Amino acid sequence: MTDSRQQLSDAIDRFARAVARVTRLPPMGVPINRETLEAHGLRWPLTVDHGHIVRDGNSIYFRSPDGATWALNGPARETHQDIAPIHQVDTQVRDAVVAAGGDPEQTTIPRISLAPLTRIGRDLPKR
Repeated sequence: MTDSRQQLSDAIDRFARAVARVTRLPPMGVPINRETLEAHGLRWPLTVDHGHIVRDGNSIYFRSPDGATWALNGPARETHQDIAPIHQVDTQVRDAVVAAGGDPEQTTIPRISLAPLTRIGRDLPKR
């Protein structure tokens, strides 16, 4: 192979590798924050105030500001962290337990619904 053909072949190979890397980048998703959800009369279910909701195929997940990804649905659990560590306890229920004389440490307190976030994710196009 001549030098110019080898150079062209090498350039095409580098280009193909670069395109392959770009197409494997994670989808960006849509930004979401506490203020937006609460402005629509919905409760914010997470302990972090903002991030992105992402849909990748059937997986719907939340990307927090630190870059961590948290599963919002079943398919996402295969490749993303369990959202429990940032899933906020329902303080209204906890306050009601305390007001009734109960011990919130001895009572299972539900968490705020993730449904608004998963609904947003379901409306995103599949990638």
